[in-house]
Amino acid sequence: MGAAAATGLRVRQGDHVLVVRPGALGDAVLTLPLLQALRDRGASRVTIAGTPASWRFLAPSAASARPGGCALDIVDGGSSDWLGLFGGRFGDRARAALAAADAAIVCLRRAVGALDAVRAAGIDRAIGIAVPEGGPRRADGAAPDHVAATLLAGLADPPGLAGLTDWLAWLAPSADEKARALARLRALPGHSGGRLVLLHPGSGGPWKNWPADGLLAVAAQARAGGWSPVFLQGPADEAAIRSLRTGAGGELPWPVLADLDLRAAAAVMAQAAAFVGNDSGATQLAARLCPTVALFGPTDPRLWRPLGPAVRVVAAPEGDLARLGPEPAIDALAQLAGVPAGARSP
Repeated sequence: MGAAAATGLRVRQGDHVLVVRPGALGDAVLTLPLLQALRDRGASRVTIAGTPASWRFLAPSAASARPGGCALDIVDGGSSDWLGLFGGRFGDRARAALAAADAAIVCLRRAVGALDAVRAAGIDRAIGIAVPEGGPRRADGAAPDHVAATLLAGLADPPGLAGLTDWLAWLAPSADEKARALARLRALPGHSGGRLVLLHPGSGGPWKNWPADGLLAVAAQARAGGWSPVFLQGPADEAAIRSLRTGAGGELPWPVLADLDLRAAAAVMAQAAAFVGNDSGATQLAARLCPTVALFGPTDPRLWRPLGPAVRVVAAPEGDLARLGPEPAIDALAQLAGVPAGARSP
């Protein structure tokens, strides 16, 4: 963390705050508490220099309607315009964004050099936050701060995570989006129309994926309880879906919903009675929208657990997902959303 973070950034009424926050979908979703905190402290606009594709879950109104009085802009922090963060030169668009900002928060694993560049560009009120790295759990067993709490710690008088739950202004599906989601679900071959349980088999890396047998058992139990399991397939989930089909004997007995953009996926999640998924961006997003069971293996839920009103974390023994049987996930689903956990289905 940069030296200025010792006292924290004090946001002033009407501030335009630049947030440098690259990363994937999960990284973006875990930044929502910081955005809310900036809005609550009076920021009138936040410009995020990040990965635009990772922020497409935001409601269209997030920029146009200024929810809560704070507008959002997303710019491509990975473009050549922003090479000044990494020892190069800032392009015209980056210089314009820097000139418009009153304050800046640089959220990078190695923030010091980028923080110096932002200050040299004229933003005196700037802090750097060293974002925790993903990967295996710490061998010493130390309890690290949650990623979202780490981001908040750069603010003066940082708020606690418990009160930062007003994210629906940023991502709630519209009535039209919900209607399209329902129509898409009704059109799925094999969808029973009962209470929807979404199951997502993928993640950002295969080492974070629960073996297929576990999700198949959860789907079977949900169906036995009269619920309607549907598998959600993202653009990087082809191998995970193939593994499910192999485990099911060649063809899944439940429908697969594929090719959704992030807004459509959010709308479907908002219709679900429950969601079951690995440590992934999709699980982070689902936790904001429906009851969610999050499956953790080698990564640390103390750092990366999803934030939401109804979340159960199921951690594999010694971080080994191959050792995680279906019963803990089925029990978590029963506690969370009422899926019967009685007579187990094979």
